[in-house]
Amino acid sequence: MKLPLTHASCPSTVVSAPVEIVWLLLTDPARWGDFFDVRITRVEPAGSAVIGQRFYGESGPRFLHIGLKFEYTEVNEARHQLGLNVQLPFGITFAKT
Repeated sequence: MKLPLTHASCPSTVVSAPVEIVWLLLTDPARWGDFFDVRITRVEPAGSAVIGQRFYGESGPRFLHIGLKFEYTEVNEARHQLGLNVQLPFGITFAKT
């Protein structure tokens, strides 16, 4: 049984930085901990974003270890677009549709 979506959000912010710098940050998953509240634990394969690349991390207090899993589904450098599947605890999944 599929439950209806009861809440949708699209978090965003405005930054004063060239798009090329932001793109470099978002396509280097090993460094996501530099600006997101996440500790990246593994990137497969290592390196810049490619479709199918998976990376794993933890969030929350260090004693809690809330596991996160990310997978790039789209990497369009010309249009600066990324697609991600994100798996959170408790079976919560976000996917670019």
